[in-house]
Amino acid sequence: MTSDLGATRGAALFSLLTSFAFASDDNANAQVEPAGDLEPNSVLNNSRPPRPPLADVASIPTDLERNAELYALAADADAALLESWFDELGAMPTQPHTDDVFRVLYVGAVSHALHNHVKPFVLAAVFRAWAHRDLSAAVTAAVELPKGARSAAAWAILQLDLPDEDRSEIAERLGVEPAIAEVQATQPSVHMPEYHAALDHLAAIADTDEQWNMLTRIAATWAATDARGALAQIAAWNGSANLERGLRREIMESWADADPRGATDWVLVNSLDSSGQLADLAFRALALVDPDDAVALVDAIPAGPTRRQAAGAVFSALLDHDLDRAVGAFDALHPERRHQAIAAGDMVRALLYDRPEQTVDWMLGLEPDLRGQVIWWTDSWIFRHDPAMLKSLVDSIPDESVRIASVRHSDIWGWETARDPDEALRWAASLGSEEEHAPLVASVFGAWSDRDPAAAQKALLQYKPGPARDRAFQVLIGASLKAFDGDTADGYFDAIDAPDARREAAQELLRYYTETDPDARKAARYRDTALGTIGARTSDP
Repeated sequence: MTSDLGATRGAALFSLLTSFAFASDDNANAQVEPAGDLEPNSVLNNSRPPRPPLADVASIPTDLERNAELYALAADADAALLESWFDELGAMPTQPHTDDVFRVLYVGAVSHALHNHVKPFVLAAVFRAWAHRDLSAAVTAAVELPKGARSAAAWAILQLDLPDEDRSEIAERLGVEPAIAEVQATQPSVHMPEYHAALDHLAAIADTDEQWNMLTRIAATWAATDARGALAQIAAWNGSANLERGLRREIMESWADADPRGATDWVLVNSLDSSGQLADLAFRALALVDPDDAVALVDAIPAGPTRRQAAGAVFSALLDHDLDRAVGAFDALHPERRHQAIAAGDMVRALLYDRPEQTVDWMLGLEPDLRGQVIWWTDSWIFRHDPAMLKSLVDSIPDESVRIASVRHSDIWGWETARDPDEALRWAASLGSEEEHAPLVASVFGAWSDRDPAAAQKALLQYKPGPARDRAFQVLIGASLKAFDGDTADGYFDAIDAPDARREAAQELLRYYTETDPDARKAARYRDTALGTIGARTSDP
């Protein structure tokens, strides 16, 4: 089957291919500007000779020689170059071997699409154009594709107006389930299908991969024709919740890419509750083209799930593409306190990567308790960049309890102790009263003991008696018992002074000598202290 639409469709589909070639996250940064006068696809060492004009290659009379030259010409060609060749070929007078030239260009288009991991509906567009031009060649090429790509090609090919017997034969060659072929037969490329019939067919597909590939193609078709109507019909469908959610998000993503303001307006009217789950897609797309409008719209949304989704999406888009604007819009986008710390943590990571000299000033502008939460979220990032910065930020918090809480459950003591255990101990002991900093001092001794038990034990025995010293001995008792070193744990117990601390340590030792390493004599030694009947030291019987 051939068609005069082949060249026109070829040129149009490559505009689509160029637009979406780098749509996947893996290829987001794959495009490289050509250097100097090199061709876009020449290698960096310029070892590839200049490409001959397509017209010269197409005019070679011998099939074998012409096809060899065509494949060499198309090797590594990008979408823009392929598109220019389709335009050029469509303008040439038709020759007996024109179909051969088209076939090689379509092979190049498919290779380009697969290499760049384009979305399934883009690959489907390539095969739809090819099948209009040369059905047999398109089917033959589709048979050799990987399963997911073959399903996308089948979707496009089986949408053609084909006799039933041809449709069945092609479906069989492409390994398509009958249910899929039936859905594709009812999916004209221009007219909207019967929504619920298509949805029911989709739900009936047993193969999960095939079902998802079908879902993405249905969503792309509906998004391009009537996204609003499709979303309304899906909401009324009494089917699979997972399929419904997948369809809604796929439709919204395609719609928002093409018409971000239309998609955002729909969200504002239809999705102001927890059932929407679409605001992030619409608002991120809007933020990429009109960030001021996106920020203003978020600010007008009432507090709730939709606002959180929209704010997070806009903030993420600004962080990725306009850090200055993200800094300026932070307060407007994140008034809900419980989400501010996470967003501020993302901001700190971005600043540390891009402009570390501004990080401290920005964090000092946060309220102290929020600053403490952000330190908790980002302590490892800050410490790896500049340990002194992390300590100065902690010290900048005026509220002692917030200051201590910001580092209480972090791993900072392990990192700082590995770097300088004496300085780590000094800093921990400077935070708050001894009762408040006792857990921090204990963390330092615990990390120190992991690296150098003898040095940690010597320093702890020399540390002034009090709650911090007792708490550190408790930590080391636990570490010793995990290493099945009961003798060392016994020695640490004897060094504890406070009755409450001795009772807690005795309870841990009693469990160890009763359950983990039963020893009736040692269990008896700790039983009275663990039960609280005595608080003074006891001698080992």
